[in-house]
Amino acid sequence: MPGELWIQWTIRISMLCYAAYLILSVTRRPGENRSSLLRFFWTAGCVVFLAHFIAAFEFAHGWSNQHAVEDTARQTRELLGWEFGKGIYFSYLFLVLWIVDVVWWWSRPNGYSSRPIWLSFLVNGYILFIAFNGCIIFEPGVTRWGGLFVIIVLAVLLFLRRRPFRAVTCHE
Repeated sequence: MPGELWIQWTIRISMLCYAAYLILSVTRRPGENRSSLLRFFWTAGCVVFLAHFIAAFEFAHGWSNQHAVEDTARQTRELLGWEFGKGIYFSYLFLVLWIVDVVWWWSRPNGYSSRPIWLSFLVNGYILFIAFNGCIIFEPGVTRWGGLFVIIVLAVLLFLRRRPFRAVTCHE
């Protein structure tokens, strides 16, 4: 039981950090510098996800990649009706990509902040895609509902951000 709790709570905390990062990113005003806070949540989410990965392999898979592949295939079959154990490799890529991105941000912050926008979209798009699938598609209960809530909040914030700000006067 303690192992299962480690697995559940590390992913929840990691995704909460990621959600905070996304919400802070989306609500940032032009010229506002939130880089320290953004980097904190980005890094914390990654570190806690690494703890989740370690907990999952320690408590659920016995440090066996084969078991992780089989378990992923079983979960995919139960949820979607077909087996795809190699989906675990998308999680491995998720972890590696996130770690590389965090290391880049800490080691070369100027280079990181001036990277092409398409690269930021690619990294964040992949991480969001995997997080969405992991939290909403494959997880039941509070993790799924929390993930859906965050996605809805982000969608509303993005919608509001796209609309130009217009002050409302007392005469309207």
